[in-house]
Amino acid sequence: MAPDSHRRPPPSADLPDTGLVDFINQLRAQDPAFAEASVLYPDDMGEWQAAVYLLTGCDPVWRVLGAAAMAEHSMAPIISEIENPRRAWSASEDEVMAWAAHFWELRRYPAKFPSTFQSFLFERWIAALHLRDGRAPMARLVQAAAG
Repeated sequence: MAPDSHRRPPPSADLPDTGLVDFINQLRAQDPAFAEASVLYPDDMGEWQAAVYLLTGCDPVWRVLGAAAMAEHSMAPIISEIENPRRAWSASEDEVMAWAAHFWELRRYPAKFPSTFQSFLFERWIAALHLRDGRAPMARLVQAAAG
């Protein structure tokens, strides 16, 4: 069978550069805790970038578990806390940890829609989804270009 000369490239071939480095640098500039944690892995390691971005936005969780996650360069302390809680967490804090574990290992730790998040954490969750995918949000890039 002859190759199809009329085949179009996949839609992703037409997408602009993801702007990931600029996006991560903007997030780091706005959040010293994220800046400190995010540099432990390359910018394109979405599972780490997404998890720590969401976690650093939840001060009660980050204050208790952040140092251990950074020391281990892993979400293992967060996963351990989910499996064997050492203290009571709010529903929102539980959800932050569930999503951090999910970002770290998508197939192993399921997460549900974060209905408990207030707008601040919900916006961080959206940014974290983009980080996990290795892409900057296009809406922000379009707004920056138009503004």
